[in-house]
Amino acid sequence: MPLIFVIRKTNEKSIREIHEEIRAAQVMSEEDYENLDSNKSAILLNQLPKFLRRIFFWKRFEKNPFFRKKYAGTILVSSIGMAGKSISGWAMHPTSHSPVFTIGALKEKPCVVNKKIVIRDILFLSLMIDHSVIDGAPAVRFVSRLIEIIENATGLDDL
Repeated sequence: MPLIFVIRKTNEKSIREIHEEIRAAQVMSEEDYENLDSNKSAILLNQLPKFLRRIFFWKRFEKNPFFRKKYAGTILVSSIGMAGKSISGWAMHPTSHSPVFTIGALKEKPCVVNKKIVIRDILFLSLMIDHSVIDGAPAVRFVSRLIEIIENATGLDDL
């Protein structure tokens, strides 16, 4: 089962601080993970039978966005690149989050740079949104701006 790690107040943190928080979580032992205050209730919840989890948690989680934010954050980012390094696409399970970013693998692909074809590492990134929550036009503008930020490595000067 994948472990959930919630990073709070990312809008108040630098890219370096977010990076360091993610790296610290990656090397965290299972015991340290279980001892985090934010995870104790989730671990207890997983020990309950499925029908009790559904009654006490999932119905509230699905219907109350403030409850969902408290336990799972606002935006879901999932990294599956390490599981599928040789593939360019994958299937994603619908979630109660919107939006959901899925980060895939880096894969060498031909691309055009300065009117020449060169081989570059390409990062596969998918965005899944719930159209009943997020309108299509703002979503397209967001994705367009996000691509521009990623391609120009905006904000990475200090790394």
